[in-house]
Amino acid sequence: MTTITIKRPHRAINRFRKYKIFIDGTLLGTIANNETKVFTTEMIGKQTLQAKIDWCSSPNFPMELSANSHQQLLVDLHKDTAKSWSYFFYSGFFILILDFILRETLHFPYALLLMVFPFLYMIYLLVYTQKKTLFLTEIINR
Repeated sequence: MTTITIKRPHRAINRFRKYKIFIDGTLLGTIANNETKVFTTEMIGKQTLQAKIDWCSSPNFPMELSANSHQQLLVDLHKDTAKSWSYFFYSGFFILILDFILRETLHFPYALLLMVFPFLYMIYLLVYTQKKTLFLTEIINR
C-alpha cells in the first residue's frame, strides 16, 4: 500500500474551503486549511495528482508510485493568484474613492467607468489562470 502525505499550510484566503485531491481523475480525499493528511492508495506506476477547489485547480503533478512507497507533497495557493486578487480589490476601492472625489469636486460623473478595467482583469484571472490557481510540490527531506 502506497501512502501520500499532503500538507496544506494556513492561508487566510480559502480558509473555510477544502481542497479536493484527485489521483488519475478519481477523488482521493479532501484537505482542510492548515492540515496535514495521509492518503493511502493501491495504485502503482505512473500516476497524476491534481488538487481542485471549485472550478480552479492545479496543473497535473506526475508521480511514480511503487508498492509500499511514501510520497510527501505540499499543496498551496499560487502566490500570484492571491496577489492578483488583492490588486483587483485595491484598485476597485481606489476607483470608488476617485469617483466620489471627482463627482463631488469637479462634477465629473464618469470616473466609475474606470471599474471596467479591474472587472476585465478579474475575468482574465477566472478564465486563463484557473488551471494554475493551486500548485503541488514534492517535499524533500534532507
